[in-house]
This record gives sequence, structure tokens and C-alpha cells, in this order.
Amino acid sequence: LPITCCTISKARKPTEEVTTATKRRRSQQLQAARAVSSGGGEQLQLAHELKAIPQPELRTVLGEEKVNTVRIPDGHLLAAQLDLGLSCEMLPFSLKDGDGCWTVQEAPAASVASLTTAVEVQLDLIACAKGAPR
Repeated sequence: LPITCCTISKARKPTEEVTTATKRRRSQQLQAARAVSSGGGEQLQLAHELKAIPQPELRTVLGEEKVNTVRIPDGHLLAAQLDLGLSCEMLPFSLKDGDGCWTVQEAPAASVASLTTAVEVQLDLIACAKGAPR
């Protein structure tokens, strides 16, 4: 196997104490290392890394970063419903209109019984599509 070198700086401060730019740089370094070590299969590698994190810890981290909220663009709602088994309905929301004012109007809302299960199903589908065993 060929040996490849990549730079990963040793942190002097914990992530909680650094600027956003430093957090972004650290993330880019880890993404570059993942790209090299995965042989180009970064998404599948990341999926396996996420599966290695204990479920309670993963739920906590995703909740703190507000990643446990799913935003679906207009026109994609039906596809998301079919792919993820979502239930959909029209609910009243406060929305900003063109004049910068807030209005209450019905808008499509989707929910999923278990976000964790829905994400795992999608990761399994990606893995199967790439021919990788789960």
C-alpha cells in the first residue's frame, strides 16, 4: 500500500475555546484525512464513523447542534415522504412575507417517528447502493 502524508495540527486548545475559523480549519483537516484514508469513499467512511458513536451521545451532539431538525425545500416534500416514510400535514406557521412582516399561514410540515431510525435507513441505502456490506 502506498503511504501518504497529510497535515493534522496538534490542538493547543480544546474546541470549546477556539474561534469559528479554527473549528472550520480543524474540520477541513479531518475531512482531508478521511478522503485520503477512505480512498475516495468519504461519505461511506463518515457513515461508519457516525455508527461507531454510542446512540445516546450521538443524539445529544445532534440535538446541541440542531442537526436533529430536518428542513425540506419546496417541491421535495413528496419525495421525502416516500423515501423516509414521513407523515405530512398543513400546519399554521409564522412566516416572513416580502414586506418584512410576519404572517401566520398554513405551510407543509413533515414529521418522522424516529429521526435516528430514518437516518440509519438512509445510511444503509447509501451503503447498499455503493455495494458495501453493512
